[in-house]
Amino acid sequence: MGCFYFSIPLIGGYHVMQWAISKSHESIGERGEKLKVKRLQGYGDKIPSEDGKTQKVGAGGLGGGVHLAVSDEDDQKRSKVMLERFFRQERKKRRLKEKGKETENDAA
Repeated sequence: MGCFYFSIPLIGGYHVMQWAISKSHESIGERGEKLKVKRLQGYGDKIPSEDGKTQKVGAGGLGGGVHLAVSDEDDQKRSKVMLERFFRQERKKRRLKEKGKETENDAA
């Protein structure tokens, strides 16, 4: 009986997620093809305004506000390179670990 009550939220949650995914596909398309703007505009605490200038948002005025993360294109490129390097190292570690297990199985 406990298994039955345990499975109800799992099955319900699965169906809710499928419904949410279908709604997102209806509104923006499966790969974002229905989006009007497909490229990220602005970065960090700056957004483009209608007249073509950039406008600062977030904290900085009287009364505070939320400090937004600021990263320009150079920071984003540097982060991407570091992340790729990290994943490459992890793949190498995983391959060496799997290779070590294979040699142990062959020796046994």
